[in-house]
Amino acid sequence: MEQLKLAEQILAGALERGADMAECFVSNTAFTELDSEAGEIHLARHVATDQISLKVIVGKKKGSVSLNQKDDASIAEAIEKALKSAGDATPDEAEGIADEKENGRFAFGEPEPDLDRLYTLLDTLIADTKQAFPLVCFESAGIHHTSTRSVYANSNGVRHEVQNGRNTVSCMFSASKDGTSSSFNYFGMMIPDDCTDLLALDGVRRLLGDAEKQIETVSIGDGAIEDVLLSPECFDNMLEFAEGVLLSDVPLISGTSPWKGKLGTKVAADALTWRSSPDNEQLIARQKITSDGFIAKDHTLIENGVLKAYSLSRYGAAASGEARSGNTASMYLVDPGTVSFEQMIKNIRRGILVNRFSGGSPAPNGDFSGVAKNAFLIEDGKVTRAISETMIAGNLIDLLNKIEALSDTCHGDGARLVPWAHVKGISVTG
Repeated sequence: MEQLKLAEQILAGALERGADMAECFVSNTAFTELDSEAGEIHLARHVATDQISLKVIVGKKKGSVSLNQKDDASIAEAIEKALKSAGDATPDEAEGIADEKENGRFAFGEPEPDLDRLYTLLDTLIADTKQAFPLVCFESAGIHHTSTRSVYANSNGVRHEVQNGRNTVSCMFSASKDGTSSSFNYFGMMIPDDCTDLLALDGVRRLLGDAEKQIETVSIGDGAIEDVLLSPECFDNMLEFAEGVLLSDVPLISGTSPWKGKLGTKVAADALTWRSSPDNEQLIARQKITSDGFIAKDHTLIENGVLKAYSLSRYGAAASGEARSGNTASMYLVDPGTVSFEQMIKNIRRGILVNRFSGGSPAPNGDFSGVAKNAFLIEDGKVTRAISETMIAGNLIDLLNKIEALSDTCHGDGARLVPWAHVKGISVTG
């Protein structure tokens, strides 16, 4: 309630000083962490921060400011800065604020950390990893609880209050033997409320076991490679790239997206149905309100290969002439396919399995290139040897159109749920 009063005070001050419209976010985030180094838990820390963001519009000109102080003098100064910023800006007809008075109050997750439980989970992970994967060493391993209380308010009368809490684990690791080490890998995921064993989380045992197999690597050799099997983590990374260069505000406003004007047309393989679902019970992460003040709603981006929606904010929609999206949260659900992971391997005569992609952002047309990390060679339907870092390149649109199969099970980190993807059309060079 104190946050709502503060937000309304800031809005009133902005309007009194000449703003035509204004919106304000007020949040408090409490971050509690337990971290380990060299197998020992050595750090426990709690940090709480306040954050205020204000946006004002004067004659279709936007000004914005952020601050972390709540005293009257700091707030008055911030309002003046926002108004000055608006005065110096160029008018933009697409500017505005949320206008749907569908107000909401939401609470979910664990509001307070259970330190005893978190300590036990992390300590057990370290001990069990030493026993199950003796060659693996954690460069860092941490478990964290984040609790956020936030309010959104604007001059159109929109009011939202959200309280949430969640636990996450993040680890960086490698394996070594006789002076030879694997490449580093990592995992980071949200922890279900009923979790008692972090090793049982999606993909953790697989990634740790793979590290031990990657101590000794070989080159891919001279044979042609046409088939690439992307892990759920890597396929998720490619989808995130695709959203960024094909579906989001900047490429659609500028017109650089090859998918601009393609709603209702086929843009990907029939196997792909891709949803953005920030309020789906299959996910731990939730987004109740969007970053621009609307109640977040699930929507389908691609259904059976057909483009159904973009990922546009209110501003992006107004500036591009397209419809605003239900959310821009990037919380993906991809429908599973019909082929088991084991059968996907058997169907590949010669290819590579890629756990992680390391490279820069794709070009506006979707071209990408980088290094296949923590990868394996597939030969005659079997995963055989770990391969040294190998260059891969391709185009995101081609990749999504050349999906040969998706696995019949999906895996996720709590914010996304994605299958394995067998794709063609990626160039592989040793």
